[in-house]
Amino acid sequence: MEHAEAPNHAGWRRTVGGMKRMVQIPYELEQTEDGTWAAHASFPSGGAHGLGDTPEDAVADLYEAVSLVIEEFGVPPVLTIVQDVA
Repeated sequence: MEHAEAPNHAGWRRTVGGMKRMVQIPYELEQTEDGTWAAHASFPSGGAHGLGDTPEDAVADLYEAVSLVIEEFGVPPVLTIVQDVA
């Protein structure tokens, strides 16, 4: 049985058949105009978003969303974000 554990500073840990795999998922954190905090992550199978009253709440909500994406699509082998820099 698979399950996700709480994120740590290095990334999400995933247990599959007794083996753990660490996946780093970069995310952005921002405060919206109404004061709500939003956390966003992008990866090959899509993306995930979290909201909260504090940065910690937004990241916790993002963790839940990422866990659902991993449950649905599996753990991505590599996460790469490409960004244009002016």
